[in-house]
Amino acid sequence: MPLPYRRVFRMACLVLALLVMLCGCHWVGQPSPSPEPEPAAPEPSPSPSPEPEPYIIKNPEGMTVETRFAPPEGFSRVPAEEGSFGAYLRALPLKPDGDVIYLYDGTIKPDDRFDAVLKMEVGPRDFMRNTNLLLRLRGEYLYQAGRFEDIEFHFFSGFVFPFAKWAEGSRINVKGNKVDWSAPAAEPDDSPEALRSYLTTLFIYSNATAIRQDLLQAVRVEAGYLFTGAGGAMIADMAADGDGRTAVLLCRGGDPEQEGYVVKNTGDRDASPWFIVPQNGILQTPEGELSVGDLFLFRK
Repeated sequence: MPLPYRRVFRMACLVLALLVMLCGCHWVGQPSPSPEPEPAAPEPSPSPSPEPEPYIIKNPEGMTVETRFAPPEGFSRVPAEEGSFGAYLRALPLKPDGDVIYLYDGTIKPDDRFDAVLKMEVGPRDFMRNTNLLLRLRGEYLYQAGRFEDIEFHFFSGFVFPFAKWAEGSRINVKGNKVDWSAPAAEPDDSPEALRSYLTTLFIYSNATAIRQDLLQAVRVEAGYLFTGAGGAMIADMAADGDGRTAVLLCRGGDPEQEGYVVKNTGDRDASPWFIVPQNGILQTPEGELSVGDLFLFRK
């Protein structure tokens, strides 16, 4: 190859080599490309709030009215004075949860309109039906309090029947609507068994009309007060809330003679056995309507 062409060829090769080097390298000062950002991890979703525990009224382990049944949600028990009839009823013993009601003859009452059964013996000749249960509760309270002179109730004939005279040994003679103390006397006895025989005799000659002679009209709702309608019912406990509402727990007997029981509120299962007193004062119970306007308290 002639010399001039050889020089030209070398120059071309140098230029080509320089271009190859420049294309394969970054220019000085040129920033290197930023790496692709990694996608952000998703934020964890907030944990769901735990469901509130359901409010439970019944404690199956409780063996009294107070320990078996808490007040309705939002309510608190109204304080009861120590030694009062209300405190006595609040402490009434109950049969174990789930027990049935027995009639006087030992057969089971086919009924589910109760939330608890009172622990009270009922024999075949106790005649403890309807309002007679309320008389028994009052009589046993007065006896426990040592208030023997106040155990005094009326027969439907109007005859006044005091336990103190019965405990002395006096006995009654009944001829139609005429009653006197001319029967042969018994030995003096003021034992619990004597009270039981006194109450059994009272029940024979008492009814819903007779009991009204021993009552006063109530002007407020209070534990220990009673209704005489629909077979009779006693306010065994009472609670109130901050809005001025009142809730009552009722106990009652029935017909025929049977164990007493705490009434179930079939119209408000969430509050049962409590009844929240409505503005019209009418309680709808399984046995019938009870009106606060027909609420009474014992004279003694």
